[in-house]
Amino acid sequence: MKIDKKQKYFLFLLGFSILFFTLWIILFYSYWDLLTLAFNLSNDFIILFWFLILRISFFGIFSAYFFYKWFIQEVIYPSDAHFLFGLFFYIMMMGKINDIFIYNAIPPGVISEEIIFVFMQIRYFLMTIAAFPLLYIGLEALFMILGIYSRDITRKKINRLRFTVIFLLTLFVTILILLSPNYTFLIDAPIYPLLTGLAMLGIVVMFIYMYKKERLSQAHGFIVGIGFLLLIITSIASQFLIATTEEFFVLLTEILSAVVYVIILIGFLKKPKFAEQKNT
Repeated sequence: MKIDKKQKYFLFLLGFSILFFTLWIILFYSYWDLLTLAFNLSNDFIILFWFLILRISFFGIFSAYFFYKWFIQEVIYPSDAHFLFGLFFYIMMMGKINDIFIYNAIPPGVISEEIIFVFMQIRYFLMTIAAFPLLYIGLEALFMILGIYSRDITRKKINRLRFTVIFLLTLFVTILILLSPNYTFLIDAPIYPLLTGLAMLGIVVMFIYMYKKERLSQAHGFIVGIGFLLLIITSIASQFLIATTEEFFVLLTEILSAVVYVIILIGFLKKPKFAEQKNT
């Protein structure tokens, strides 16, 4: 029996998900005593834990939605926006599961600094990987707009330039993570805002531009664009708030981010007025 392209992608995602969740279940089982201790020592950790569970659920739903929209297309490509957004939210979900162990360090002495450092490195590696889809889409948007004003920019040049930018940024961030002396350096260094800021800015421009030109009928480009603009702002603000290591500010960053992601999802679910008018 021959497996078609969609089935291959589905089986790959399914297999990877099973492997991923199996590893995390083993990790949870191994650290269950420490998690229980954190629950007993800090009410703030309890609140953060359940809020992280909510965020993980959000990202899981977002990811499933975009993968579903991708799979129902007649022809699918890994470069499709639905797949890239689905991949982004999927990796963000993995990152939030990892954050449970990082926030477990809120009660002092529960987890050693060495273990926290390892989880922080995993966190930023996941964030780096999660930035790939955003970089791809964001750079595509920027190059698309540049192409409007310059006929010398060919598709081949765009692909080469995009690959170069992604490779150099990834290499820089990877070296930064590997050579970081401690986990506080990772918190203080603006890795995630630096890596995704340009990409998100490109996404903002792309969606608002397509909304104004009435080229995107499947989603409300203006809401999505504003959502990603707010995401840039909250990412920068979160970097400073988390650096304080105060429980209240850590929780505040989670709440703000959750609200922004809900706005983005609403933008993808809601159709613009011009699309509704065309259907009537």
